[in-house]
Amino acid sequence: MKNSTKYFVFNKEADYRKGILQNISVDGAAIKIEDLDSGKPSVFYSRVLDSLERGTLWHRILIRSKSLGDASIKFTFYASDSRTVAIDHVNLDIEELLNQEEVSQEEKERILQPLETGWVFNPEDMLLRGAKGRFFWFKLELFGMGDESPEIHHIKIYLQKENWISYLPEIYQEDKKSKNFLERYLSIFQSIYEEMEEKINNIAESFEPDLVSGELLEWLAEWLAIDDIYVWNETQLRFLVKNSIRFYKYRGTRQCISDMVELYIGQKPYIIENYQLESYLENDSSANLLHGLYGDTNYQFTVIVPENCVPTTKEYKTILKIISSAKPAHVEANLVVLKPYIFLDKYSYLGMNSVLGQYRPANLDGFTALPFSSIAEKNILQDNSLTWNVEKESET
Repeated sequence: MKNSTKYFVFNKEADYRKGILQNISVDGAAIKIEDLDSGKPSVFYSRVLDSLERGTLWHRILIRSKSLGDASIKFTFYASDSRTVAIDHVNLDIEELLNQEEVSQEEKERILQPLETGWVFNPEDMLLRGAKGRFFWFKLELFGMGDESPEIHHIKIYLQKENWISYLPEIYQEDKKSKNFLERYLSIFQSIYEEMEEKINNIAESFEPDLVSGELLEWLAEWLAIDDIYVWNETQLRFLVKNSIRFYKYRGTRQCISDMVELYIGQKPYIIENYQLESYLENDSSANLLHGLYGDTNYQFTVIVPENCVPTTKEYKTILKIISSAKPAHVEANLVVLKPYIFLDKYSYLGMNSVLGQYRPANLDGFTALPFSSIAEKNILQDNSLTWNVEKESET
């Protein structure tokens, strides 16, 4: 039972490109119907697989797909010890036959009919009964519904290892009819066992963040004590798992808080630590203003994020949780959502939420309101009407 499992796999674009595509498009690791409105049959023939051994028993196939119903995918398989077929007393390679556009689909099926060993609709996990021969290939027919197409994402074909019946006493193999039944019956349990054995052998893949998703990725995050797993999407959570050691190395620092918030909102936040304000606290009026905005102790800091990154209260509370998990325990955090315009004595920063717009004159005629973004510094008379202008020497 320790002999290695041999198989062929289709799980990337190059695997499908080596086959024959008829009204089939390749999208990364998947194939689907190219033109749903063409009325043409959508058929994929695989390349001819070679086991290098005559009389090979092809054991099992696993297919991951997106089906649209009971008959949206038809799988037909073929096996032979010869790679050629006789057409008008001439031996023609099977792949050459399938690539000939002048030969109709119906004619190809007629020629290959003697080599067909079975077919099934919407296969997922099935035993390839009767598939015996050095060479193996298959045909996939896709049937769309409306504007939707079924998709094939992954195909794995196993060669037959030594059947479990060979481990039983010879009396179980004497009668051909009962041997055939017992062989098929044991194949069910053999497939289950081999699948478990393969998962155990490949267990290391379960610890690779790039290879796992969903619950398994969340499980890895729990192992690494990542807080509030539910607030991160899968891409963000995968980044945290991959970089968890780096984050733990500088957890509790300004850089860690900045990186964590940036990962969530997609923009780097502005962080103000109170020691940065010391040079502005020389007079009482400035000190009172700054203490009201940023706090009056060195054990406080302020994180400022743009308003467009915090559309609802939910995002605001989430960012607070992220900051709380990354900051030192004895320090208080203040989260400010930065409005895109100026408020005097509030959070207004040159180049961040304060810009100089176009000059727009305003008439004081009792009907027009002054735009609140205009700064009036000097008035002049023009054509008997009063207009306002911002002079070059104006300071804000």
